[in-house]
Amino acid sequence: MDRIEIDLAGLGPVHGAMWEWLERRAEVKSGWGPAHFLKRLRSKDDSPARLEDLIRLLRQAGFAADCLHLVLDRALIAAVKA
Repeated sequence: MDRIEIDLAGLGPVHGAMWEWLERRAEVKSGWGPAHFLKRLRSKDDSPARLEDLIRLLRQAGFAADCLHLVLDRALIAAVKA
C-alpha cells in the first residue's frame, strides 16, 4: 500500500467529495472536511508517481503487476516476477 499521485488540478472537487462520503461512513471520524483533506495532499513532501506509471514500470522490470485496491491517493499494488 502506497500513496500515489492524483490529479488535484482536474479532479480535486471529485476527490474532496469522495473524502466527504468516506468520512460520513467511517466508524472513527477524522473531523476533516474536504478542503482540509485536499490541503494536506497538496502539502506532502514526497513525490508519488501516478498509478499507471507505477504499474508500467513494474511490468517493464519483468513483473506481472496490477492494482488490487484503490481509495483516493492510496493504492495496493501486487507484483509477481513473471
